[in-house]
Amino acid sequence: MIEYLAAATGLVCVWLNARKQLWGWVIGLVSVGLYAWVFWQARLYADAALQGVFAVSSVYGLWAWSRGGAASASRHISTGGPAEWALLALLAAAATVAGGYCLSRYTDHPRPWLDAALTAGSLAAQYQLAHKRLENWLVWLVLDAVYVGLYLEQGLYPTAALFACYMALAAWAYRGWKSERTSSTAGIRASTGRS
Repeated sequence: MIEYLAAATGLVCVWLNARKQLWGWVIGLVSVGLYAWVFWQARLYADAALQGVFAVSSVYGLWAWSRGGAASASRHISTGGPAEWALLALLAAAATVAGGYCLSRYTDHPRPWLDAALTAGSLAAQYQLAHKRLENWLVWLVLDAVYVGLYLEQGLYPTAALFACYMALAAWAYRGWKSERTSSTAGIRASTGRS
């Protein structure tokens, strides 16, 4: 029952985030609390710990998206530069090595290295989402596809179904955000006389 409620709130959270609605971050807090318990019970310890990080990043995302008042549905959709991508890749690789080592050495985790890599990638994608980077949806699309397989293997069928839905939402959100960014960029160019 708890897994179904976690999946339902997770789906609402991502749908609201894709629509750039602040309530997505609030609903996300409920979902991560429920999933921390679900993943701990399934011995997916990195995923369980990731929920705590998601809780903190949800509070940060709520703050980042809401600062500036009404004008601030405000933070504009942007793309990450090469330096940001390189830093995120480096941090994700280091987190994968550290997390995979700890999980494989000190726990009974069934897939320590995979879970560590997915956790590190999720942190990078969550950072990008909080900063409204367009590419966050592509990163989530890849991660979610791998998560589906992991959760099916662990018998977490509602969660696997949720992550399959996340894939569809990520593709939909990417198209919507890209279209909005393109029209916003065109509008800025037209108003400044740039081509």
